[in-house]
Amino acid sequence: MAASSFQQPNPARTALGEIVAEHGPGVLSEPARLGNLLSDLLPDDQPVVRMLVAAAEDRVAESLREHVAQGMDAATAARLAGASFADRTMFSREACLWIAGEMALALGLLASGYADAAPPPEVTVGAVPRTQTAPLPRSTSPRGPQPAARGRRRATSAGMVAAAIVVAGVLVAGAIFAVARGHIEVLQTGNARRHATGPHHPSASPSHQPGSRGHRHSASPGTPDSTSPATPIGYQITAALNPGAPGSMTSVAWIPGTSIVAVGDKDGSVYLWDAATGRPYGQPFTVPGGRQVFAIAISPDGTTLAAGDSAGTTYLWNIATRQPEAALRDPGPASHREVDSLAFSHDGRMLVSADGNGAANLWVVDPAHQPTVPALRLLDPAGSGVWSAVFSSDDVLATGDYSGNIYLWDPRTGADLGHLVIPGGISVTALAFSTDGITLAAATGRESAGTPPGSGDLYLFRTATHAGQFIASVGAIWALQFAGHILAAASGGGQTFLWTVSTGSLDATSAGTLPDPDSGSQGVGTLGYSPDGKWLVTGDTNGQAYVWQTG
Repeated sequence: MAASSFQQPNPARTALGEIVAEHGPGVLSEPARLGNLLSDLLPDDQPVVRMLVAAAEDRVAESLREHVAQGMDAATAARLAGASFADRTMFSREACLWIAGEMALALGLLASGYADAAPPPEVTVGAVPRTQTAPLPRSTSPRGPQPAARGRRRATSAGMVAAAIVVAGVLVAGAIFAVARGHIEVLQTGNARRHATGPHHPSASPSHQPGSRGHRHSASPGTPDSTSPATPIGYQITAALNPGAPGSMTSVAWIPGTSIVAVGDKDGSVYLWDAATGRPYGQPFTVPGGRQVFAIAISPDGTTLAAGDSAGTTYLWNIATRQPEAALRDPGPASHREVDSLAFSHDGRMLVSADGNGAANLWVVDPAHQPTVPALRLLDPAGSGVWSAVFSSDDVLATGDYSGNIYLWDPRTGADLGHLVIPGGISVTALAFSTDGITLAAATGRESAGTPPGSGDLYLFRTATHAGQFIASVGAIWALQFAGHILAAASGGGQTFLWTVSTGSLDATSAGTLPDPDSGSQGVGTLGYSPDGKWLVTGDTNGQAYVWQTG
């Protein structure tokens, strides 16, 4: 885009003027609302829309008004607000100065003849990293009531947000929905980190609308599948893993090709054990500051351990040397910032951190040069916190939020691939792709007063068509994982339920139930199959984990 004067008419200025005239100046500080309005008025100028939405999230309009209220002239205020905006974003300084000027004009702080900065350079995929952006995820739903505090950790929805900012260098291999490799691959997310009480609001988005986020599908209600109390044939406990410290198990991850399993604990540590012997494998890894560990993941090559804490930071360690490699702090509002889920892409080059402040952050993993900002930040289109995140075998990314929404993303570009909905507006506490990537299992969970199992449902979705099917209500479900055709679910009632899943027809039949020997108030909090399917580790909310030999 060639440089031009503010005196020249431009669609962005016209759109901002119309929006402020109709909705008032306050809309310039409401990212989601502004994004929806601008997308309607500027359908062919999405790069500028994304920059304006980012400015709304950064409160540029408020800064302008504060500077002028303190006696600063409007032109200087625009330059100062633009420079500050540039310091906190990935956009170029020229683009940020132009955005601040346009907002000052829309607020009536500057005369229409003001000409101080050129419009931003053209933004295209693969262009200069400072200005590369992803397609704007648009929500047509107004933000509903916010969930109340949720026991084990906060689950209040984050502030309303509606933009995704991409930095060049996002490299994730794999074609979408291709046939998976022949060996067992374990794909899981979801942990009993908190329970979900308080008011909720279902999404009000239409099923499909031109210009909105793809297709939105709700699962069919169906009829619950019965669950058998019988322990599955071949499953038996071979070891109890007790760290000897009070806590609550929140997540499980395995070092590929070994019998070593890692278990994250609410006491702030990650413990490693040899599942074959039940003995500890070295000293625990501990996050600083007395914070809780809510999620862990291990890189596909088995070299890196990631642990996300209750304050929104993910710590990386080299497992062999036990040396820290990086501390990745999630951006965005400090309110409700917490790492709720972690997952590595299958090539190990990308790590996603799902945060309670309303975004899924994709980090480029490079031990030689760890980033300070995520390569891609996917803001939840409904304005809710993001509880769960998982990659398919072909690195399609699925995220689940506090309001019952599931979004499918292309992590290479940030493009949306679909929107799935679980009825009731309850937090999507766990997601798991089948080995072949054809089926996505999704579960909800929240604690009910006086009822330890809480409430929650299990659904299956076909990823290609987005068709969904209700499977069962077994209380709150805190974790899911596939191992071949077996799907395991950690329940707030103190059991691990197993189903045999037919991915082609979305059918699931009970394969038995594993009772936890000493379940806590929220039951089984996490689980994880070993990559070869030989063992299943379940962790309860009393701070113990158990190794089950599967047969």
